[in-house]
Amino acid sequence: MVRIWFATRCAIALLAIGAFAQGASREGQPIRLTGSLGEQTYCRGDRDTFSIHFRLALHAVNQTSDALIVIGNFGKADYTVQMARTAEELDEGKYEYNPNLDYFEDLPDAPRDADLSKEFIVLKPDDTFESTTNVAVVASHGLGRPARGTVTPGKHSMQVTLSAWPYRDPPDETAKRWKQYGRLVAQPLTTEPIAIDIPPDAPVYSCR
Repeated sequence: MVRIWFATRCAIALLAIGAFAQGASREGQPIRLTGSLGEQTYCRGDRDTFSIHFRLALHAVNQTSDALIVIGNFGKADYTVQMARTAEELDEGKYEYNPNLDYFEDLPDAPRDADLSKEFIVLKPDDTFESTTNVAVVASHGLGRPARGTVTPGKHSMQVTLSAWPYRDPPDETAKRWKQYGRLVAQPLTTEPIAIDIPPDAPVYSCR
């Protein structure tokens, strides 16, 4: 097991090497989610590995005929990452990177009031919203004998699945309370494939 601190979340992520995480699917999502790659930061790990921190600009579209209720700070909660050699292999579930991430967080209680505007937004059909998120993956320095459970330098296709319900309570009661405003989106949302390129000579820094 490899332990690494992901500074992008207030959580310790345990990358269980050899444990295969359940793959994500975009099929049937009420929201189409795309991500544009921004800054990439390479952080020193051990002798064989380093972590890559990606900043993503998110673009979401309500692709249903219903009004949807979505958390306003979407992209700031837990996430998982899957990577494959191509977008086609990503859709087929042929992952080359698919770690189990266990988050240890003290989550807040679900909203109790009738006013959803404090933390949520309502999207009418075809409405859009923008957000950002930071995610990280673990990579090996070389192509020869990469560490298990890591991604290697080169071109890849990545998808990110993000939590849309960052609360300790189930969403059922909140969904009933706000039904008059629309349908509460509480299931995780997965991005369309994002093309990334990890250089073989990536400049690695001591990140804090």
